[in-house]
Amino acid sequence: MNEVFAYWYNTADLQKLLSLYEETAIHVTKEGETTVGLENIKKDLQLLLGLNGHMTSVNLSTVINGNIALLQAKFVLRDRSKENILVQGITSEVLRRQPDGSWKYMIDRPFSQIV
Repeated sequence: MNEVFAYWYNTADLQKLLSLYEETAIHVTKEGETTVGLENIKKDLQLLLGLNGHMTSVNLSTVINGNIALLQAKFVLRDRSKENILVQGITSEVLRRQPDGSWKYMIDRPFSQIV
């Protein structure tokens, strides 16, 4: 999932990024503020896309219990030259398997740890 997020980020496709979230998903900002629902998450993602960077993301761990999964990943967001790091961190996410078998974020905390 984290690799998919990075892929859609790098194509700057806001709608594809939003499609990775449930309607009532929770997103925790870098400042620790909680936003709920797609409209609020859309605003957060627009700010992220505004950095105009290139993201890489590597999954660190996955724990699945039925239709719920806990993920952790390390991401690095660099400028478009890929030389300078804009931000990097360790994420924590809770996903739910959808009826069609896909997974969507229920809770996304991209800055659970800033490195």
